[in-house]
Amino acid sequence: MNSGRAETGLHDETVYGFRCATCGFTLDESNGGYLYLKNDNGVRVPLKDKKELETIARILLNEEFSPRSDDSILSQEMIDIMEDRVGYMSACVCINCLNQFGLDLRKDAIECPHCQSGQVKTFLATLSKPCPKCESGCMDKIT
Repeated sequence: MNSGRAETGLHDETVYGFRCATCGFTLDESNGGYLYLKNDNGVRVPLKDKKELETIARILLNEEFSPRSDDSILSQEMIDIMEDRVGYMSACVCINCLNQFGLDLRKDAIECPHCQSGQVKTFLATLSKPCPKCESGCMDKIT
């Protein structure tokens, strides 16, 4: 079985995002809209399950920190580590070249990694607005 083909088929069935009813242009939210943790190598690892806080704590402090329901105040050291290593990847589209990608809007330069244009919008900013591709249709949430 061709694994690339299987992944594409699964991906086609599970697209979440926005679509233009006029031209069919689709913004696929799989590129963003999630928390991430930057590992020791600087790679942003997506955190998409319900135990994100436990995962963050385990990775950041090598299982030395064990969050409990009575831990209401985090140490300043833990807060500083989380500020540095945890972020939110927003799904974005370049209005210039239509490339879709994720950006941490607090930490990354707001520019397209493909064409370096600053004409970047989050997917949410395109909702109920003219389609970036055809400019005559309107972007609606895929349900």
